[in-house]
Formats: sequence, structure tokens, C-alpha cells
Amino acid sequence: ADNESDPQDAVRASLVGKEPILLEGEINKDTILSGLYLVEDEFNVPRGLTLTIEPGTRIMFDESASLGVSGKLVVNGKETPVEFIPSGDERWNGVVVTNGSVSILGLRIKGAETALSLKDADGIVDSGFISDNGKGILITGSPSPSGGPSGRWRCARTPSTQAPRGEPG
Repeated sequence: ADNESDPQDAVRASLVGKEPILLEGEINKDTILSGLYLVEDEFNVPRGLTLTIEPGTRIMFDESASLGVSGKLVVNGKETPVEFIPSGDERWNGVVVTNGSVSILGLRIKGAETALSLKDADGIVDSGFISDNGKGILITGSPSPSGGPSGRWRCARTPSTQAPRGEPG
């Protein structure tokens, strides 16, 4: 509940040209992205804020760049997958969620050191494609992951909301 806010207050960004929009620093308001973006260093989602990424959005990351999430990351890639890819031939650091939350549906992550690192995080990852990374998904901390053959994974902070081990979330 700490990461929920009124959607009409969200900042909406959309790409109309062919050059990527630079993402830097951190968001200071709930933000919705659609289009083509570039992260050169670190881009952060602080606690209490939500970054929503719409279908077909592509975010490119320079070498050693990362997306840090202490708030909430929502990826809406069901119709058309969202892509997190390197901007060149070098690996980027990946997505690091620390004490945050994720709701990921339809995400392709390629070319990262660790594609998705969940540290004391909760949420769900469903219908993703992770390829050509040093590590795929790294889960550490208090939430226990549960998942099943459907490819859906859930991490919950409290036992009352945790799906049973081995069962789809």
C-alpha cells in the first residue's frame, strides 16, 4: 500500500521521434513510459512511487547502467512485450528491486549481468523471456518465491499472501 497512488497524478511520457529519450536520476512522481528510452547510468524508482511501462516500450541500457526499484515497477507487456536490452555490445547491470514491488507481465530482458535481482521484494513475474544474461533471476531476502510450470513466479512478504511452493502464483 505504500507504493499506491492516484493514477491521474501520474506523469505520462511517450516517444514520437526515432531517437531515444534519456532516463536519468530518479522519478519524482508516478510515471508511465511508452516508446524508446536510453539509460546511461542509474535510473531509480524511489519508495512510494510507481513506474509503469506500457506495451511495446523498449529501454536500452549503456554498459554498467541499471534500473533500481525501491518503489513499484509495473510492466504491461501482455499484448506486445516490453524490452530491456543493451545499447551496444557490452552488458548492463540489470534491474535491481530492493524492498520494492514488481508486477511484470511480458518482459524481455537481454544482455544484463543479472537480468532481475529481487532483494526483500514482492510481486509477480509472468510471461517473460530472459536471454543472453550472466544470471537470470536472483531472489534473496525474506520473501519466499513460489512458482510452477506456467512460468509465473510470485514473491510475497507475508505468509498469508504467499502461494504454496510449487504451485502457480
